[in-house]
Amino acid sequence: ENHTYIDQFPPEKTLELYQETDMINNVYGNHNPYVDHLSSNKLYYCTLLGLPILVSPETFMAKLVEKYQIGFVFDHNDPQIADKLYDYYRTLDWNAFYHNCDAFCQMVEEDDNKFDKTVQKFVS
Repeated sequence: ENHTYIDQFPPEKTLELYQETDMINNVYGNHNPYVDHLSSNKLYYCTLLGLPILVSPETFMAKLVEKYQIGFVFDHNDPQIADKLYDYYRTLDWNAFYHNCDAFCQMVEEDDNKFDKTVQKFVS
């Protein structure tokens, strides 16, 4: 009653749909090389839009989410997961969350700058 799942949609509708949501679902499982090491575009949307992200445990995304405290690690094997998710969202310190999103974005920008300098040095 209080959630909606949306199937595939065209990329140009991404921002429109995210503006109507409270959290971004990025739970794709784990122990699979296709998902264990990925860094999804949803992670960047979450931090830019200030929306918590749900991720699978034991993944690179979970490490980032835990380090920056920008979402919730959703372990579907945990029998208490629904209550834990509810408590997470209900008690979320939004000021700290937004600060953490900014810190993540700053780290990404710094990494991009390092990469650009490395490529420029290599090319010249």
